[in-house]
Amino acid sequence: MSKEKSIFDGSKFKSGKGTDLSKGLSLPPPPKPETKAIDSGKPGTGLTRFTGGSSLSSTDKSLAEVDKEKYQVRATTERSVDQSGVLRIAIGHDATASMESDIRATQNAIESIMREIREMVGVGTKVLYQIFVYTDYRCENQVIRKSELTDDVKSLVGFMSDISEDPKSQDWPEAVAEVYRAIRDQGGEPFDLIFILGDSPDHDRYDDIPTAMEEAGQFYEEFGTQTHTLVVRDSGDTIHNFRIIAEFGHGVTGMLDNREEVMKMIVLPVAQRVGGEKGVEETLARFKASAGTVSKELAAMASSLKQLPPPPNSIQKK
Repeated sequence: MSKEKSIFDGSKFKSGKGTDLSKGLSLPPPPKPETKAIDSGKPGTGLTRFTGGSSLSSTDKSLAEVDKEKYQVRATTERSVDQSGVLRIAIGHDATASMESDIRATQNAIESIMREIREMVGVGTKVLYQIFVYTDYRCENQVIRKSELTDDVKSLVGFMSDISEDPKSQDWPEAVAEVYRAIRDQGGEPFDLIFILGDSPDHDRYDDIPTAMEEAGQFYEEFGTQTHTLVVRDSGDTIHNFRIIAEFGHGVTGMLDNREEVMKMIVLPVAQRVGGEKGVEETLARFKASAGTVSKELAAMASSLKQLPPPPNSIQKK
């Protein structure tokens, strides 16, 4: 991996164990943000950052016009159905030292993920993927790297094969929110789904950067983008933090105890996006018929997905 000095001042680093909003898992709707906008302070981003939760007041919506041309901001009510026939999927992947075997597992699953989703959506919908790998602000390697947005399996596998875990990273909260920042900065059409896969929680706060929780809520509010999280290994802090991120992103959390299930835990939420509860049931039945059984973790994820309301910009199979 090429090395690039972080644009962040490491002295401002604040450790934490994820934002603790509630001891339970059933959260109330995110609070509306303050109307005061916070400039990101990073040259060339052209972004306005908001404090608070995921909902925008009328005042904040006028401020959001700063990004309108670059990111094509559209209210969810104006985007009830994606008429373009394109499904866009982003995968944010932890690339710190403990994740080496998981990076390889995801790399090996890319082709089957793409094949399963292609068969699911049918010929009338094009599916594009982009992978974002993140470390942390104090790591030696780049904080964020990204693939091209593509439907080419060789390009994505090649990108993942070039990723190596950061040897100097430790077990601390990581720069999960950088996935959303990278998506905003590159512009283009919004993603329909974002997957976050990792074994450590996001920061409580780093500099003036919104948390992944805040960003997940904002992305759903602005673009109808769902965030689903996959927890690698059993870490209480990560489970709690990733569940909050997913709830604010109107998604679910999967427990990825078996690395071989990464394909199924990405395909199932796509089935919900495409076909709702029926899509989840049919896909789970197909997995069971193929393997003879399904894990309790996969069954739990399917149960959570079936409880989600239809997303505001569902892609219907053609």
